[in-house]
Amino acid sequence: MELSQSELEADLQEGAAWQHRKGSCPRECSERRNGNVEEDNVEEEEVFTVELHRGPHGLGLALVDGMKTPLKMTGIYIKSVVPESPAAQCQKLRLGDRILAVNGISLVGMEYHIGRELIRSSGDALRLLVAKIESKSIGKSSVIKC
Repeated sequence: MELSQSELEADLQEGAAWQHRKGSCPRECSERRNGNVEEDNVEEEEVFTVELHRGPHGLGLALVDGMKTPLKMTGIYIKSVVPESPAAQCQKLRLGDRILAVNGISLVGMEYHIGRELIRSSGDALRLLVAKIESKSIGKSSVIKC
């Protein structure tokens, strides 16, 4: 079953907030484990959508299984962005960003190789739902067309 973009974003943001409360946020998370939070330094997950059109050499994204990174968290993460590729031209995707969904299909909880293949086989136009840790408020959502 495919969810609408707004339903998917809301579900994923809720899941990210739940992970933070459970103490499984990345090392960069400035929330202290004892439950106290420094208001000025709280980093939260920004979720945004990027629309990419596959180029002659693909999207220009190198992906990595989050379990094979220092984070040791499941998920599909951006390992690198190829210069001058469709992904680089967006100027939004960065090392460490997590791909949450492709064309409305959630990758959360999906095995890495299955999610990677879904991205590779999703046609010439892709709509990626992406999360990054930034000092911005949860709930902000934007669509970037590339």
